[in-house]
Amino acid sequence: HIVISCLSMCFNECFSKSGITSRKSKRRRDMGLPKFKMGFTFSGKYREKYIKPICEELLRMGYDKDEIFYDRWHDDLINGVRGDDKLRRIYNQQCELVIVLLSPDYKEKNWTGNIEWPSVKELINRGEQDKICLLGVDSVDIDNIGGLYKNQSIIKYIDNFPAKKTAEFINRVYKRSGDSNSNQKPGIYKKPVYISRNMCGVEMIQ
Repeated sequence: HIVISCLSMCFNECFSKSGITSRKSKRRRDMGLPKFKMGFTFSGKYREKYIKPICEELLRMGYDKDEIFYDRWHDDLINGVRGDDKLRRIYNQQCELVIVLLSPDYKEKNWTGNIEWPSVKELINRGEQDKICLLGVDSVDIDNIGGLYKNQSIIKYIDNFPAKKTAEFINRVYKRSGDSNSNQKPGIYKKPVYISRNMCGVEMIQ
């Protein structure tokens, strides 16, 4: 009985550490958040002039509100004490494409600088940069945005760009990002696997 109990504990630990979980457990980790085709992160100062008109143009192109994370359309999802955790998950895991409107105050704002942009940077760190669309306004200096560099990153400046044209540009980026992700070799960005032995002598995957 002691041996069986020990083996049972070892296998449970092994399944837990290797990420093998039930569908019910996965649903709990998703925090009840839906998937989106795209999501917007921006400084509130630029909502009325840029983001709202662009989102409305995307609707005219055939997208649905349920497919676009624009905070005014989904404020019920992020309401509550752990709204910051929900925002992180939305930008980091729930959006196929994240549209970042960079502005001179983007990095200095509490929500965009401390929560939203770090979540987007995680995509870069995971090698999922094709899921990011960079827009810019007011001659923002990207060297002031942590993780971006002038000689590496290219921004689409939209100061004098009609909302319809910007929406069409985003649509093209979204379609291209989908093609890029589908053509990606399986496992190319997988987390490294480490193997060790526990007290029962069973090899553990970490």
